[in-house]
Amino acid sequence: MKSLIQPVDVVCMREIRRRIASGYYQVGELLPSENVLAEEFGVGRSMIGKALRTLDKEGFFDVKRGVGRRVCLREFHRKHGQVGLILGNPDYLTKPSGNCLVDTIVKRLRAENLKAKIMSLRNEMGVFHHTMRSESFQNICPDEMDGLILLTQMIEMETTLELSTYCPVVWFHHTSVKPRVAGIRYNWLGGSFRAVEHLLADGRRNIGLVNIDDAFLSGREQLDGIRLALEKLPDGKKAEFYFSPVASFLPEDGFIAAQKLLSGHGESLDALIVGSDDYLPGVYAAVRERGLLSRIRLLSWNGTFQPADYECPVDALRFDFEKCGTLAVDCLLRMFRHPREKVPGIVLDPELVTA
Repeated sequence: MKSLIQPVDVVCMREIRRRIASGYYQVGELLPSENVLAEEFGVGRSMIGKALRTLDKEGFFDVKRGVGRRVCLREFHRKHGQVGLILGNPDYLTKPSGNCLVDTIVKRLRAENLKAKIMSLRNEMGVFHHTMRSESFQNICPDEMDGLILLTQMIEMETTLELSTYCPVVWFHHTSVKPRVAGIRYNWLGGSFRAVEHLLADGRRNIGLVNIDDAFLSGREQLDGIRLALEKLPDGKKAEFYFSPVASFLPEDGFIAAQKLLSGHGESLDALIVGSDDYLPGVYAAVRERGLLSRIRLLSWNGTFQPADYECPVDALRFDFEKCGTLAVDCLLRMFRHPREKVPGIVLDPELVTA
């Protein structure tokens, strides 16, 4: 494993890079002097000088003797012929949704004479561990890419902005924030709102959710959508909501979370929303084990399951993952052609499919 300890000048260089990416140092603005930066960073001037000379070579500054360094928009040149596809972990490719999305992106890139390099973050230490940013850069190697497509929720905004100083980035699960960062997001909130409306119209009044918790954007927005729908019930009507979080995107964790939910509310529960098809088999097994398939209505996100595998009807909130992959590459190509323009964000709505 590579060491996470970086040379002082590299740490300084990356921090200055992040500040430019975030807008802390604006384009056209004079950078503080080397003496000021050295004092602020608590390092020697030689280390700051080395960091700045690296950034000079990469085109971040317009340097004039006697004036200083003025921040400029770095020119981007395609020279590697490959695009990085960043996954949270290798298991993503075993999921029907992930496999379809990646396969579509790879084929679309190939049609544009671009190679796809599929890489996974190493996350044994936890999704939001403080080393994730360093590990992200060690695994991704952005200076070897013409573009990046981030298919994971594990990379936060600060790192995404820094990545965009190397090459254009398509950022799934988020909105566009600046030139060279194009956002594609799933409408989890709106989809959850619609799902609850559907279940209430079907006469369901005791609704459970098995899903990842709100540390993930998808988990947070799915919860918010359900709560908003329940708040808008007409006067006099009531509904109960119960939530059981899963520990990971695995069927066995879906089984455990559903068991906990059914143990406490199995007598009253009449609908169960499953936050992802990844753990639908486990949730289904728990409901079947308790003999509740005829009473509890199931609704799962993604709609990649085979209905024939289930004895009871299962509704779905389904995304068109082929369309998602095509749009991701389209956004990247647009940034290649117009690097100074901000590409509008794309919000993808799920289709409600009833069994």
